[in-house]
Amino acid sequence: MLTKAMVMEHFDELVTDPAVTLAEVEAHLGRPCGQRAVRSRYWVAATLGTTGQRGIFLWDLDSGSPCWPPTIDPLTGPGPPPA
Repeated sequence: MLTKAMVMEHFDELVTDPAVTLAEVEAHLGRPCGQRAVRSRYWVAATLGTTGQRGIFLWDLDSGSPCWPPTIDPLTGPGPPPA
């Protein structure tokens, strides 16, 4: 099972655009709320981290597709997405 902690630990390996790094996305999240597109291409969303670890997730602006391999859902783990 792929957990949020595992996704965050291996973020740079899991994200499908190798130019995007966790450090860059973290810095982007620290900016004022008006601009949430990383590299003018990806929406970014983050959980509050109330369980002890914040989750960060990216979506491609053009397609609306998550920036993750298709067999990994960062919320539910590996395998096909729920039907």
